[in-house]
Amino acid sequence: MILHDLPVDAPTKLRKQVPAQKSGRARSAGDFSHIFENGFHNVGAHPPPEHLRSQHAAWEDALERARRLPLRLNDASVGAEAWRRSLREMPLLPVASLEEDLQYLLRARMVLTSLLHFYVHSLPPSSPSSPVKIPAPLAVPLLVVSHALDFPPVLAYADTEYYNYTWDSEVGDASEAARLPFRVLHTYSGTTDEAHFYTVALRIEGEGVQALRRMHEMLQLSSNAPGAPGSSDLPALLRGLAASIRNMDSILQTMRDGCEPPAFYNDVRPWFVGCTAEGSWVFEVDDTPETLEAVSGSEWVVRAEDGRCCAREMPGSSAAQSSIIQALDVFLGIEELTHERNFELERKNKEAAAAGNFLTRMRKYIPLAHRLFLESLREQAQGLREHLLGLKDGQEAIDAYNAAIAALRQFRTTHVRIATLYIVNQARHVADKKEVVTGEMRKEDKAKGTGGTDLVPFLKGIRDRTDQGTLDR
Repeated sequence: MILHDLPVDAPTKLRKQVPAQKSGRARSAGDFSHIFENGFHNVGAHPPPEHLRSQHAAWEDALERARRLPLRLNDASVGAEAWRRSLREMPLLPVASLEEDLQYLLRARMVLTSLLHFYVHSLPPSSPSSPVKIPAPLAVPLLVVSHALDFPPVLAYADTEYYNYTWDSEVGDASEAARLPFRVLHTYSGTTDEAHFYTVALRIEGEGVQALRRMHEMLQLSSNAPGAPGSSDLPALLRGLAASIRNMDSILQTMRDGCEPPAFYNDVRPWFVGCTAEGSWVFEVDDTPETLEAVSGSEWVVRAEDGRCCAREMPGSSAAQSSIIQALDVFLGIEELTHERNFELERKNKEAAAAGNFLTRMRKYIPLAHRLFLESLREQAQGLREHLLGLKDGQEAIDAYNAAIAALRQFRTTHVRIATLYIVNQARHVADKKEVVTGEMRKEDKAKGTGGTDLVPFLKGIRDRTDQGTLDR
């Protein structure tokens, strides 16, 4: 069995074999060679499976029927209600067999979170005070699978990207795969706009493989491994990292080539919204030991006094959950700036670990192996900036490092422009139309990200703090 994230992102039964993984001890860079070599989006050198096995075919069938209808946002049609009723009446399928194979467990999570968001967002509008009841045939396996993967029970970036694609051609290895066209497996809206949106992110992740390999080579500078690069290679490796980031920026700029802003804002983005104060969820659960363990061991659900299993607020899929972008901040040593963290304080006070901004909070929404990788990367790369400043003839290396910082700042500038075009401007158009129809004066509310942040000020702040990472000798 080839598992991309073994031993650090295996299901519960597999994770019990490596109890040291969550002890806080950072693992060596070598333990994560599969990520350095294949990137965050590859399960081994292969994409995830496209279908679950026959035992869980009912989930796949429900997802296919949602696409065929197709289900719409706030869908009160007879067909939509029949689909939702079929989910409520679906048999409660066991998940034990999934916990033996990570690839199918990840596919199950992708299918279940897709069904969850189809169910929640296809419901016709109801009273804001009425929580959405997630039926047990969906709620129970979702909670158990998410608990096994140490994931929140809500749609995440990993579900729409890392576990939602295949390659258009047969490939021999991951390095070749990173350059091939990605084919998206599932969309909510059925539009090419949504597929293009995902594909752009996947291509950025694919280019990120090259960035990760340059990071790995630089980490080997301090090793005694045969064939490890020497210090004189550092400027060239940093320039290579900067080039990869610039390529990622060029890919991001292709968003407009196949995804129109109104289509994204009106037809795609609403499906991503998670559990909010205005739209709360209640998971209907049974009392089996497996379910009780998933509920009691989850920070994402809480038992109400009346016994209901209530979901905490959870943002849905967000670009802030991209592991490759977080890895760039960590490796370049600017995480304290961009994530607004204080590592010295966190070392003294574990409670401070919950501090930081939205980027920090989104760390919990990325796969466990990726989280542990980032912790290890931080330890392995710490002191990079100080090392560069201490080099006797280090101006070339400093200039190359600053080029990487400048490239990342430009990437984030492009992100600000896209967020303005696709979200802020579209929100204004919707508000203007409402004002014409209802006569209500438009409020000057700031556009929110899927996580509830004031979107553009937040993104601009990250961009500007990235620039503060520039080294000045």
